[in-house]
Amino acid sequence: MSTNLPTRLRDATEALNGRSPDLYGGRPPARVQRAVREGVAIEQGRGLVQAARVQAVHYVTHTAARAVEDLTDMEALAISRNPLAEPRLKAIVDTATAACAHIVAETGRP
Repeated sequence: MSTNLPTRLRDATEALNGRSPDLYGGRPPARVQRAVREGVAIEQGRGLVQAARVQAVHYVTHTAARAVEDLTDMEALAISRNPLAEPRLKAIVDTATAACAHIVAETGRP
């Protein structure tokens, strides 16, 4: 196999440079076709996994942002009703916000 490598590289280079219309003189061997199909399937699978990760990050981020928005509104309302509870309410909402941020950061990691 290694003895054919320089010839194959030269043939491939010539084909890329337009000197040879067809590297195999017709249809590529079945092993080459199979290897290409498998390579394409692998890359398509990787693409699907990456797209699913992006969708998961989007969904979790959107949900977390809405949750933080709701908590912030609730915090402001509670503080207006009971100003003495402000430090405790801020601590609780800050803790929940940090937990949401952690979940978003962990989403999509392999």
